[in-house]
Amino acid sequence: MGGTVTKVRTSVAQVQENMGTTLNTATNMINHLQRDASNIMANLAHESLESLRGLTTRVDRSVFLLTNTIMAIATAIALSFLLLLTSFSPFLRNIVWLMFAILCIYMILTYIQHSQSTLPSSSTTQVEEKPIIYQNALLENIIAQSNIQSVIDLTGHQLIDDDIKIVVTQAIIKKKCTQLKLGQNRITSTGASYLADALRQNNTLEVLSLWNNNLNDIGIPYLTDMLKINKSLKKLDLSGNHITNIGAMHLTNMLKINRILTHLSLSRTKIDDKGIQPLANIIQNNNKTLQR
Repeated sequence: MGGTVTKVRTSVAQVQENMGTTLNTATNMINHLQRDASNIMANLAHESLESLRGLTTRVDRSVFLLTNTIMAIATAIALSFLLLLTSFSPFLRNIVWLMFAILCIYMILTYIQHSQSTLPSSSTTQVEEKPIIYQNALLENIIAQSNIQSVIDLTGHQLIDDDIKIVVTQAIIKKKCTQLKLGQNRITSTGASYLADALRQNNTLEVLSLWNNNLNDIGIPYLTDMLKINKSLKKLDLSGNHITNIGAMHLTNMLKINRILTHLSLSRTKIDDKGIQPLANIIQNNNKTLQR
């Protein structure tokens, strides 16, 4: 009877733990959706404002050109009457024709000047506009609550490549974290390049977890080039990513040089026996640091 009660209590505890995990995941997803919605609304508002400004500029130019055109037509009609009235005098007719020529030159110069000054090119507009800075308040708050040189766990927070810039600045550089867990996110090879650039001269991070992301062979050279000069990273988890034999080749070449890495996880990738064999040979014959 006592054993049955214990099993029931264990099952209840497991259910509670699973419910807590599910609730945390749902909360993270809701916060992420709210953040995405805010960014989308801000971008839409910005684009709408720029479109309205462009429309106002075009309307102003059209009104200006229309007004000048009407005035030119009226002046041309008046000059035509003058031609009839001065038909008896060649001298006066030449003066009228000169006025016609001046009117035409004025209209051409006005059109050219106004079209160039009121409608700046798109490249000029882009230079003058202030860039929209990506923000993730939830991510920044989580990192801010972490201690210096501690473990920062950002597993399952739906992070994207732009978030990695925040992670680099706040977690790696500012907090000098020793372990960085970025598993089960949406990081691609672009995000991997941001991490690699930050870790080239880093001497505090010892564990980097990138399992179950969207990394592929393009992102592996960024990491392997970094590992050829990094002196602190000991554990790297790349399991569950889209890495093939091409990525395995880069990792093999890196292990010929690196003598710091002790753990490298490549489970659940697309590397087959042809890619594993060179890795195994390096570990067995050349690299004595990496644990088998």
